[in-house]
Amino acid sequence: MNELIIFLMSLSLHTVHITFDDGPNLRYTDEILTLLKEEHVKANFFMVGRNIEMYPHMVKRVVNEGHDIGGHSMTHKELTKIPFDQAKLEIYESMMLVNMYQDTKLFRFPYGSFDKRLSSYVKSLGYKNIYWDVDTTDWKYKDKDVIYKKFKVRIAEAKDGAIILMHDIHPQTVGSLRMIIDYLKERKIVIKKLDR
Repeated sequence: MNELIIFLMSLSLHTVHITFDDGPNLRYTDEILTLLKEEHVKANFFMVGRNIEMYPHMVKRVVNEGHDIGGHSMTHKELTKIPFDQAKLEIYESMMLVNMYQDTKLFRFPYGSFDKRLSSYVKSLGYKNIYWDVDTTDWKYKDKDVIYKKFKVRIAEAKDGAIILMHDIHPQTVGSLRMIIDYLKERKIVIKKLDR
């Protein structure tokens, strides 16, 4: 990457937030939590309701280790493609479930797909719709080096406070996460949780 771009990025990017979607997952959430603990990094996990029900001990571990959680629907359907009443239920039930483990107002739409009506519904419940600024594409590519390379291009264009999207359901996320954390730390960019 161009040295000037990296230098300019270091002047404007001081803080980022790493977020994980679609878990918890028995294997990969566990590996990610172990890595985050080693690196002294806190993150946000946007959890799918059916996975919370399957792995409640993993949700407790996420919270007990100092990370924050948010809702990500009950079944990870694209909420703009189902009836509005069903979409509302997906949001409401997932947030009720998440709030059994931690008081949170954070919700992220599956696939980042929402419309004005769904966004208004989330807001009417007092929740925040959390999108992202940097998609690591860990859901698309299986090679951790490709993910890391794509990340470096995208983070160079990010603004301070950028939200990084990852997924705690893929093996390639674990491999690329360490490289991403090292990259950020080398540039003295602070990694912190979103306010819940």
